Amino acid sequence: MAKASDLQARAQSIVTAASEKLAPLHFLKVSAAAMSREDVDALAVAYLYGQVKGRKRRETLNVERDAETRTVEPNWGTNRWGVWAAVPENAERAEKTRQYQSEAQATRDHYRRESDKGLTAIIGTFMREVRTQWTAELLESKFALGDGTETRWGEATREDHAYRIGMHKRNAVAGIEGAARHQQAIEAIDAAGCRTLNESLKVAA
Repeated sequence: MAKASDLQARAQSIVTAASEKLAPLHFLKVSAAAMSREDVDALAVAYLYGQVKGRKRRETLNVERDAETRTVEPNWGTNRWGVWAAVPENAERAEKTRQYQSEAQATRDHYRRESDKGLTAIIGTFMREVRTQWTAELLESKFALGDGTETRWGEATREDHAYRIGMHKRNAVAGIEGAARHQQAIEAIDAAGCRTLNESLKVAA
């Protein structure tokens, strides 16, 4: 009886050759007929054993994936977080996350309101001290609106300008929030004496 490695090599060569044929099933039947019964039986056992090992690997991966789903908290607000939060043993952590996110949202809303007030004051100061020159070039230049269309400065309505004011304010607040998060990341990295945020979180764990 041929060695297992020889059988595997032969089987692989047959599969490779069959994949290049117009009638692969016929080619496989002819190839199998040319083998001894002993080799055919050995190949069959090797194939079935390979299927068993493949199934065990898939089952192991599924178990590991399920365990990860149950223990590692996904990003808040995603569908995966909802699935994770529904697992009974995650209930306490999920509730803490909900409370944290609720408090964080309330804080963000507060500072957004304060930022809006501050931005309105800054805009007012800028308006008083720096008067815009309505040049022909400016009047002909375009800006985008919320529906994806564009309009020229000289043709824009009061509502168009109001939309752009709101957009610029939102972008400014988002920039402030982004800068705050990056500053927090720097402080966490410096406090842990690490190079990256991932490394600092491992130290803090």
